[in-house]
Amino acid sequence: MGRNLRCVLFGLAVVGAVCLLVFTRGKGVLVKNVDVESREPSTGTTQDSNAPTGTDSQRVNSSNAGPKSCSCNHSSDSISPFGGSGAEDRRATGLPADPTGIDNGRSAVGSRVVLLTSMRTGSSFIGEIFGRNDDIFYLFEPGLALLTELHSQGALFLQPIYMDMLSAIFHCNTSSLNFYIKWLSRQYPLEVKKKVPRLFDLVCYKWPTGRTGLACRKIDADLFERKCREKRHIAVKSIRIWDIGMFQPLIQDGNVKLKVVHLVRDPRGMTASRVLAMNFVDSTMKQTRGGFIHG
Repeated sequence: MGRNLRCVLFGLAVVGAVCLLVFTRGKGVLVKNVDVESREPSTGTTQDSNAPTGTDSQRVNSSNAGPKSCSCNHSSDSISPFGGSGAEDRRATGLPADPTGIDNGRSAVGSRVVLLTSMRTGSSFIGEIFGRNDDIFYLFEPGLALLTELHSQGALFLQPIYMDMLSAIFHCNTSSLNFYIKWLSRQYPLEVKKKVPRLFDLVCYKWPTGRTGLACRKIDADLFERKCREKRHIAVKSIRIWDIGMFQPLIQDGNVKLKVVHLVRDPRGMTASRVLAMNFVDSTMKQTRGGFIHG
């Protein structure tokens, strides 16, 4: 009797385990079907409130099972949360046709980069890398123009004024930068190529036959603004910012996506390079003074 009872209990346990396994697998299929359906694009129809749910929904899915054709388009433009063409869906929802700004050849507003550094850190070399990128409107030390202008008026170089200058540059607005445009126009051709490389090919040219070297015409504000707006990114290299807190107004400006690259160098190599540079400047000044005295 006891042996028969144990067999019956064992049989019930096996049947219960099998039922639990079947129920769990069925529940997993149901969840999977619902998840797939929720990812499919809406057809604009409303769901009947009396639609079968639970196990009834599972039976409906099972009865309709069969081979289904997939009209998936695996092109890069078809990757969209709405199904179909990504660009078309974004236009239909009022979103930008291409958030990257590449759609239809349009340029999106990119980053505004400041290469913040000190003297003799290799910043000119790093800045030239920015200048070689055709998608970047790069400017080398625009603070030099402000320093020259203020010194000519007997004033000191003030960083708040320099921040206003950088803000105008980052907005491609030259209404307050006449002194900067004139300063660029006075530069030698190779200096133009270094300080504003995107304008070099537009304003500089070779001398006519019989003469060697290059010449540059004056840079006008309209050309500066046009090329500035054509490029997606704007980068400025500067050693004349001593307090990083001065960037706060630019950071708070919603139209300026400011990025600061702080370039540092081993102070031993930087100091050694400065000594050589200062010795060269000192010897050059002595030779110039001697030439003036003996001339």
